[in-house]
Amino acid sequence: MLNYTYKMEKMARDRIKVEVTAPAAELGSAADAIFRDRRKEFVSPDIKRKVVTREMVESIYGADMFTGDAANKLISEILADITKKEELTLVENPNLLDIFAKNGEDFSFKAMLPIVPDPELGQYKGIHLAKPEPITISESDLVSVIASLCEESAYLEDVNRPAREADVVIMDYEGTLNGLGFKDGSAENAELTLGSHTFIPGFEEALIGHSAGDVFDIKVPFPEDYTVKHLAGKEATFHIVIHGVKARYLPKFDDKLVKEKTGLNSTAEYLDHIKASIYAQKEDAAYEKMKDEAIEAVLQNSKVWVSDKMVDIRVKDMVKQFSDQLQSQNLELEKYLSYMGTNQEEMEKEFRGKAKKSLEYEVLLNAIVKAENITVSDEEIREALKALAAAYGISVVEIRNMFSGSPSDYLAPDIKKDKAMALIMANAIVG
Repeated sequence: MLNYTYKMEKMARDRIKVEVTAPAAELGSAADAIFRDRRKEFVSPDIKRKVVTREMVESIYGADMFTGDAANKLISEILADITKKEELTLVENPNLLDIFAKNGEDFSFKAMLPIVPDPELGQYKGIHLAKPEPITISESDLVSVIASLCEESAYLEDVNRPAREADVVIMDYEGTLNGLGFKDGSAENAELTLGSHTFIPGFEEALIGHSAGDVFDIKVPFPEDYTVKHLAGKEATFHIVIHGVKARYLPKFDDKLVKEKTGLNSTAEYLDHIKASIYAQKEDAAYEKMKDEAIEAVLQNSKVWVSDKMVDIRVKDMVKQFSDQLQSQNLELEKYLSYMGTNQEEMEKEFRGKAKKSLEYEVLLNAIVKAENITVSDEEIREALKALAAAYGISVVEIRNMFSGSPSDYLAPDIKKDKAMALIMANAIVG
């Protein structure tokens, strides 16, 4: 347990200054930990039979050899402890001031903490909500699900006719620019679904109407904002050899298909199953809509301050998350944005509104957590770990090992916010 004293002074709505003092022993313990991590750096053949001590190293390199790293370690641990005790949420890293760290002497520092300001919390119990519309299941809902099932079993067959939209063309192509080839501009026996927009605009359209055995050239310009700069806006020539055309067919929706794809016995049983599933999905969606309306009503009753810096950070997190999702599908963000006819700057502008709103909701829910003294039990953490393990298809032990510290430190904040939202909904007046 850390041994230190501190005092805090609120400098502005979103700034707190903290002054910390810790006894020399705390800095010494941190220096010991740094030394243990680095001990192997100081072993040499001359002293390999000796036990290398911190004192030995400091006698050679100076008494404060480990003091700087120890001070950084201690500052990080103390500020983390203070923010947890005081239930503060930092917007960004603290600004460190007046650090005094010397081996054998008391340690002190000051820091300016950029915090998320506490809101002026308005009414959150007894919120009036409109009664949701009755849930209905339309024929188009069923047709959409049945179509998806058939799509999963779609198959390709060779056809002896000109290629159409949605056909798959098997071809060789060789691209040149002013008579010279370029990277990734050629391939053999490539399969391309016409209308998939996999290639640059105009390429796939130029293949429609051609048949197996056709040999021809097409000229297609690269987009002005193409990611490969030296190709952007330039017109390329592609020599095409069509080897085959395949049409895509969907199987008949019948008992056989249902048994193969779902394990259910008949189309009637499958329809009952998907009706129940669609109903549950719509019920969940209706409840989520009510939750959005409820928290928005609380927001209108309250005063919340969200800084531009907070929004900037949240937008960056959203961009990274979106980029990671694309990478999991072997797509690059820059190329995706190019296909969509936009860029990262425009995407970030679109994200800002959603980012600001999500931050406002978080600030409100955290304030309710504080006002209601909402806590999380060990059992709730265990249940959350089980749910994560089931979602990832791994054991609870493996899930625990994925956290760098206590799982509770990562899971408890979200569980508390969920409980705060549940409290709003439990006290809402619907109708």
